[in-house]
Amino acid sequence: MIALFRPFFCLALCAATAVAAPEFSESALFTAGQDGYHTYRIPALLRSASGTLLAFCEGRKTSGTDHGDIDIVLRRSTDGGKSWGPLAVVQEEGGDAKITIGNPVPVLDESNGHIHLIFCRGNERVFHSFSTDDGVTWSPRKDITDPIKREGWGWYAPGPVHGIQLKRGAQKGRLVIPCDHRIGKGGKDGGPMGAQVVYSDDHGVTWQLGGIAQTTATVAPNENTCVELVGPSPDDGSRVLFNARDHAGPHARATTISDDGGTTYAADGFADAPHFTCPTVQGCLLRLRATDQGDPANRILFSCANGTTRSRISIWSSADEAATWSAPKPIYEGPSAYSDMAVIAPGTVAMIYERGIAKPYETIFFARFNEEWLDAP
Repeated sequence: MIALFRPFFCLALCAATAVAAPEFSESALFTAGQDGYHTYRIPALLRSASGTLLAFCEGRKTSGTDHGDIDIVLRRSTDGGKSWGPLAVVQEEGGDAKITIGNPVPVLDESNGHIHLIFCRGNERVFHSFSTDDGVTWSPRKDITDPIKREGWGWYAPGPVHGIQLKRGAQKGRLVIPCDHRIGKGGKDGGPMGAQVVYSDDHGVTWQLGGIAQTTATVAPNENTCVELVGPSPDDGSRVLFNARDHAGPHARATTISDDGGTTYAADGFADAPHFTCPTVQGCLLRLRATDQGDPANRILFSCANGTTRSRISIWSSADEAATWSAPKPIYEGPSAYSDMAVIAPGTVAMIYERGIAKPYETIFFARFNEEWLDAP
């Protein structure tokens, strides 16, 4: 059952603060054909410890396809998305060679402000780089494939969406990266699908393979996203919700829980998520509010295309730690696909998403909105 709870949020938040006016603004951030790239795809967004916004995506040089001469590019904003710096190339290889570097997944280590970036080469090898200066410069990349990829896995893809650092329970401080794979030949997008967790307990020095889920008779989990839930598990483990693109279930979304910070998934694995009706597409989870961090209520957001085609990107909200969800709030009615979100101030969200007029991959837009806009009719 889908529960509508916007009046609850209005009452809870109004009791604590003065009501702000609804605010929503957006603008094109990456446009196909500009700055030397044919198409921009696969957005990822992160807010640094100092407040800088980092908007990553794939810059596809000669076509919009998933394989070819593809780089990871970045734009930065130091004023909450009001203005943006020029495009910078974060990862590239071989000049004009058809080498695919993609699926950027940034995660912030709040203990030291370092920004870690997990990404893949040819959807076969996985690499790690980090920045200590809000994304201005990056460390040499390091191949981390061997400890996190099992024999028989061909295709391997981090995210694509931001990772999280756990704040609660026994795994507090862990960096968690949602990933997916396919069984078969190296780098080939074919074969049975699966989802997995990659994590680091030593601030990005080493990375380990956590929970693994394979295709079943009812669920085929793929690209996925995660959010930490308020309140640890009964044995004090960090409780994490995973929401995956599903190629088998009727709603094209599947979810599972980890009660140990991503070390393992729940024993019954992923199950169909009837709260959502989506096309087979990537989505994003984000925690907006948490009572254990001083907020008057808990709130989790989920962004995804809504319906049976890649269009009408929307946001669902949950006030009860993902037990129930609101009706979707549309962001854009037209063709739209992948997205990512970040909290940039209390009650204020930044979002980047693929958007177009004829097809979803004409631009990557930046949107900024507050909770009052999200709750408005």
